[in-house]
Amino acid sequence: MEDIKTEKKIFNQRIDIYGQALVIYVFVLVIFLIFYGTLNNGEFKILFSPILIIMIGIIIIGAIMLFTAIIKRKQIIIYENKIEIRNRFRSLVFRVDDIQKLNISRSPAKVVNESAYFVKIKLKRKKKFILVRVASFNGYKELIVCFDDIMKRFLELKR
Repeated sequence: MEDIKTEKKIFNQRIDIYGQALVIYVFVLVIFLIFYGTLNNGEFKILFSPILIIMIGIIIIGAIMLFTAIIKRKQIIIYENKIEIRNRFRSLVFRVDDIQKLNISRSPAKVVNESAYFVKIKLKRKKKFILVRVASFNGYKELIVCFDDIMKRFLELKR
């Protein structure tokens, strides 16, 4: 009797981008405060301006996005015959047979790098598409290969 192994590949969402952006925003704010602040009689004073308020707002929004991404932490798990897209709160599992349409496309913007692929999955039981931005996950090149294999199997099933 053959032993059937279900090989699965796990791809986690990249959240390092949010942290890097937050560090850059804070660094720019500190540099701005150093040059914009005034030194009077040995005392450093910060003058509030609309630019300073906008920069603080951007830092707060960036921090909220970082913590939201950490809490959600999306994952794509690809099995032999099914795909699972999950985060901490919910999970969507569907088989390759449930796919009505699968489209792998590049980003329409010319300035992005070669990793900017989008995968649109239309399921038979859902009205909306599932849109996966491949560059948002670790191992995006392998993820593209996995989706390409699924697309080939999907086309074989459709014939």
